[in-house]
Amino acid sequence: MALPHSLSSASLAAGDTVEYLASPGLIRSRYPRPRSKFRFLRRAVIRAQQLQTASPAERFDVSNSCVQPVFRSIPNASEKHTGGDRIKVLFLSESNMCRSVYAEAIFKKLVKDKEVQDVIECTSKGTRDYNTGDKPDGNVLEVAKDLGLDIKDHSATVFKCERDVVLYDLLLVMDKFTASDVLKDVTIYETIDKNTKYCWKVRRLGEFCLDRKIEDIDDPLYGNTGGEEEMVELHRVALDIYDSCNGLVSFLSDILTNLEDKENLKEVLAHKMGSMTPTEWVRPPMLSK
Repeated sequence: MALPHSLSSASLAAGDTVEYLASPGLIRSRYPRPRSKFRFLRRAVIRAQQLQTASPAERFDVSNSCVQPVFRSIPNASEKHTGGDRIKVLFLSESNMCRSVYAEAIFKKLVKDKEVQDVIECTSKGTRDYNTGDKPDGNVLEVAKDLGLDIKDHSATVFKCERDVVLYDLLLVMDKFTASDVLKDVTIYETIDKNTKYCWKVRRLGEFCLDRKIEDIDDPLYGNTGGEEEMVELHRVALDIYDSCNGLVSFLSDILTNLEDKENLKEVLAHKMGSMTPTEWVRPPMLSK
């Protein structure tokens, strides 16, 4: 896979807004994306059509906005037995329209090259639902094609924490903001039962890069509305993802190579994840001890 190595990152443009997230100390830049307004307009039309045929009770149902679920046990905990012996990796970005899609496609290729696809599988999802069912943008598809990746059939899927935190062995996020989205619910489950160690599954993908330090893999579509600058950012991010996925494959391959006959693959992986640098930057105080 040929990836460009001399790419410059785009700077923050004047007039960009900043959104303060609920998690302490997390500040996220929110850039205007004119292309997105058509998606929101389309959804508004669909919603209006749905309301015309809805019953009065359905029209005024605000339970999704006002009612928060209360967990007394870990949802779908019994499904952990359905995952089999294969390592299941889930790549997560905010919208599942770019970074996590690249990660899934690149990781699958690297796993196949290593001939370990029989024991390692992956998929990708988004932590927010505003792009559910959408296809990647044209520039995202074009860069993927340049890199030999076929993602044209991809459609955005939403992360379901109560199910996915049980079924997947690794939850690899792109940045601290995606991690905050994921851990918002994961930490609730771990508070119920601290023996689950679900938080250990959540890592930033960039932590696995071997040849340089990568913390967050930023969204290349924020602040860009197409053109050359966006293409440069897409290639730069694809390179970061490729190098991080390459390190991840090496990490998992080492586990497979050194696995002893009586050892359980998933248990060894969980132990390795637990021994990595703590994710105290996103863990709530009640789970930090």
